[in-house]
Amino acid sequence: MLDGFLSLRCPDCGGKVKDNERYCPHCGTDLEAPIAPGGLVDGKTAQEYFDSADIDYELDTNLNKALADCEIALQLDPNFAKAHNLRGLILDEMGRTDDAIASYREAIRLNPGLDEARANLRDAEAEQIKNPPRIPQTIGMMEDSDRQRGGFAKYVAAGVFVILVGLGLFFSFKYINEFATAYLMPKSPIIFVPDLPEGTFVEKQDLELAAQTLTDRCELLGYSYILFEVSEAGEIVGKIPATMDAAEFAEKVGAIGLLEFVDFGETSIEPGTTIRTDFENKYQPQVEGQEWHTVMSNDGIMTAIVSKDPNYETYLIEFALTEKGTKIFFEHTSQNIGTYLGIVLDKSVIASPIINSAIPSGQGSISGNFTQEEAVELAAALQTKPLPFPVRLK
Repeated sequence: MLDGFLSLRCPDCGGKVKDNERYCPHCGTDLEAPIAPGGLVDGKTAQEYFDSADIDYELDTNLNKALADCEIALQLDPNFAKAHNLRGLILDEMGRTDDAIASYREAIRLNPGLDEARANLRDAEAEQIKNPPRIPQTIGMMEDSDRQRGGFAKYVAAGVFVILVGLGLFFSFKYINEFATAYLMPKSPIIFVPDLPEGTFVEKQDLELAAQTLTDRCELLGYSYILFEVSEAGEIVGKIPATMDAAEFAEKVGAIGLLEFVDFGETSIEPGTTIRTDFENKYQPQVEGQEWHTVMSNDGIMTAIVSKDPNYETYLIEFALTEKGTKIFFEHTSQNIGTYLGIVLDKSVIASPIINSAIPSGQGSISGNFTQEEAVELAAALQTKPLPFPVRLK
């Protein structure tokens, strides 16, 4: 069965089942078998259950039914980002803020461009900070100060344990683990420094931009509790849960993330080729060779959403451009039909498709045999400013 759902139903007959049941008590269906894409429960699709839950939530008629319908939608389609966001709204309305936060984070992980989920997450976390869990007070006094501190620590530890056990009665382990990782677990510092030749001077404003970019990427990836600041020593410092692997985390957020749409004219360039463009970076040296013209960079991208490639077992990034970006894209594609438009990330060619017709919609997609994790990380990078310089862990 899928973990984390509070009201599971059989995918064949729609009857309610318990979390620990292997077979449906109503029709005998194997509940461990995966639900096929496009599957039905009680003859209804995930979208239909989502629509029903949305109506009940908006009208505030029956929040319990809305939650049940929402969870059936997620049982049918675990990657339904909007349903995770709606589930968070319903749980928030029911006063279950911690569980709501976990749902918002899952929605953002699946769709980094879902602005509504990010706004809901900020509101819920602000509410959580305003009304934190209360720790039971200690009782009695000890004469010896060392013994008193030790006793207090024991009471605090016991209080935290009681809180976690109590929460465990209402929420799944997954959500408790996410909450504990973000707010209860000890933190470890993580330090980035410019990965530049020794003696290179980096301006304070560029260090501040790098810190803000890393913070923004963390939020898009669901780590809204990780913030970066510039230290007096010119280092970019943040705090991550002690259980998190620093090198792995750095790989997720530390790419420069400069996307360029480059005019290759009549030349097709192989993916993986490093090129020189006229988009200058004062900290990053260009490679030798022909210089290509950059038509547009990240500044023209408004949203980037991850979706599964319908033709392959890989993922792609669907993007929407800003008004200015749409105009630039339309002008270039209408005037350069039959030429190659390179899609270049950090000076490395991802693809160089031919422009077959003008593109006025301001929408497109980037494919490159990405795994889901790679696509999510790239989508987060595309929606933030590029790092002004490469970084490395100290």
